[in-house]
Amino acid sequence: MRSAAILTVAVLALAACASAQFISVKSASVWLTPTQGNVAQGTIRLDVVSEQLTRITANITGLAANSVHGFHIHELGALDAQGLASGGHYNPFNVTHACPGTGAAVRHVGDLGNIKADANGNAVYDEVNELVKLNGITSVIGRAFILHLNPDDCVTQPVGNAGSRIAQGVIGILIEN
Repeated sequence: MRSAAILTVAVLALAACASAQFISVKSASVWLTPTQGNVAQGTIRLDVVSEQLTRITANITGLAANSVHGFHIHELGALDAQGLASGGHYNPFNVTHACPGTGAAVRHVGDLGNIKADANGNAVYDEVNELVKLNGITSVIGRAFILHLNPDDCVTQPVGNAGSRIAQGVIGILIEN
């Protein structure tokens, strides 16, 4: 009797999976909020450019004038007061840390390098990335963006010595009509 019940549940689960409709994500967004004791905040948008490329744009306010900050996608979409619940950099291929544009052969999917504030403490980021995906098994949907206090040195393993986490947000699917 127990085997029949397990088989029935398995068949129903398989049927549910077969009828599930999957969407192709074209855009995602993040509302970046300050961690405890910080004021940096902003918005981030991710847009599929092609199957191989994703454009990431960000507008962040509340930074120190002319400051530079590590900017990463972290493995978990969990948020807490210090920004630690999001875990480490998103690294599905188990490779070493580096920054885009440094000539490194490999890097974490979550390694985005640095973002620089202007004289008013505002920062704009606009880059096209070949590792960040909104679809497939390495999708970043549901993971967290983290803005760090210090610059990413692009060398120190495993995370670039970027210091504490000053802002955080979860990547969500953006549906536009």
